Amino acid sequence: MEDITNIERLKARQKRVKLLVFMGVSLILTMFLFSMMMITIHEIQGTGRVINYTGMVRGASQRLIKKEFTGVRGDADIARLDEIMGGLTHGESTYNITPITNEYYREKLEVLGSGWEDLKRNILIYRENPMTEPLLYEKSELFFTHADQAVDAAESYSENLASRLLAYEILLILMLSIIFAVLCLQIIGEIKLNKKLNAIAYMDPNTGLPNRRSCEHELSKGEIFGEKEAVCCFMFDLNNLKEVNDTLGHSYGDLLISSFATILRRAAPKGMFVGRIAGDEFMGILRNTTEEEIRTFIDSLRSEQIALESNPTNYSISISYALGYAFSKEYQNSSLRKLLDVADMEMYKDKKRCKETKKA
Repeated sequence: MEDITNIERLKARQKRVKLLVFMGVSLILTMFLFSMMMITIHEIQGTGRVINYTGMVRGASQRLIKKEFTGVRGDADIARLDEIMGGLTHGESTYNITPITNEYYREKLEVLGSGWEDLKRNILIYRENPMTEPLLYEKSELFFTHADQAVDAAESYSENLASRLLAYEILLILMLSIIFAVLCLQIIGEIKLNKKLNAIAYMDPNTGLPNRRSCEHELSKGEIFGEKEAVCCFMFDLNNLKEVNDTLGHSYGDLLISSFATILRRAAPKGMFVGRIAGDEFMGILRNTTEEEIRTFIDSLRSEQIALESNPTNYSISISYALGYAFSKEYQNSSLRKLLDVADMEMYKDKKRCKETKKA
């Protein structure tokens, strides 16, 4: 049993090591995904400002041309647009613009920058020669088209960033779900392992019955039984275990013990506690019982003994046992341990009678 327990604990330790490795890798991946999400969010925010100011350049250029056509010089507007264009290109402005590095957008921005320089030159020409108004209007419309294309390129890049952010979010949720599932499985495994180890610790491996520790746990409940309670404690002792061990070997002795455990389990009424308290000693606790049920159980045990001995697959081992019991109604205000002590004394009396009968 100790070997089984050690093997189970070794397996559990190996699983914990694997879990720690998995959690370490998962933590690194989770931190990476979270970092990429933060970077992408920052890029989306920056791209939003670029889209906003690129659109502002588009509208402001139209207002500038309208002013020029009405004879109002827009030098202040030109200076403002120069600063915005510089921010879109280099990021150096009072508008806190983060330039987009996307290649397609940069191409459209470069065309927009050239168009802006061309538009400014034509404004100066128009101021000197109003007859060039059609040309200035044409340059203004072309600049508007270039601004539209730059806005579209920035919006397309922003959409790609949004798709990337969604992918990171899905991966992060998936990673967290896997971590949660693995932790749940680990917890369930630990619970099952604890139950298994607890069962091993309280179970006799040879008989499958509760072992001495389990019997002591049952006896330590400290219950005191009065007139209304009806509890019966039994003690059983195999009479010929030493003889079987000495003549046939310990393997047959183990078979004798397991065979008695089998008939004891079969004869026991539903809800009765039966356990192996020592090498060849067994105990039983029957609660809420009657004298009739006690007698029925004793008769059933005898019937199971006869049936088992008549089965040739059991190597013709003869099962002989001594039995003693104590009924709580005959021993008022007694505990389980006190009743078991009385049952033990009655069992030894029965054992003595068995020896005397055998001699006779």
